[in-house]
Amino acid sequence: MTASVPQIDFTELGPERRFSQPAKRIFVTVTSIWVAATVSVMLLFYVGVLDFIN
Repeated sequence: MTASVPQIDFTELGPERRFSQPAKRIFVTVTSIWVAATVSVMLLFYVGVLDFIN
């Protein structure tokens, strides 16, 4: 006994979501600051300016 399964087109499940321009700008800005801060701290540890407290 087999059940017939209707074909579902996933594009019809809901409306497409998009970023607004201000939200995209904020996302890119915050992400860029986070990446720059992380790389800066990594470099400071590598050079020896920052170190863990013994």
